[in-house]
Amino acid sequence: MRSDNTVGWKGVQKHGTRWRARIARVHLGMFDTPEDAARAYDAAALDMYGPQAWTNAKDAPEFDPFAGCDNLTGADWRGILDALDNEGPR
Repeated sequence: MRSDNTVGWKGVQKHGTRWRARIARVHLGMFDTPEDAARAYDAAALDMYGPQAWTNAKDAPEFDPFAGCDNLTGADWRGILDALDNEGPR
């Protein structure tokens, strides 16, 4: 985690009264809680990098990266995955 991270979650930033999740310069969405934003980040990180991804779940064993993601629609996931695919080679 970056030393200037004041939120305490990887890939999560405070944006007004809500929380933004981002990975590899891809906007994953706005969330009501930092935990929900962290879950979205973790789900995207696991999808992008597999089990070796650096996730928030590794810092908090009780944290489930996919909990609460069931409220995302198929269109939400397609948008996230399309944005990740359009990033090009890493």
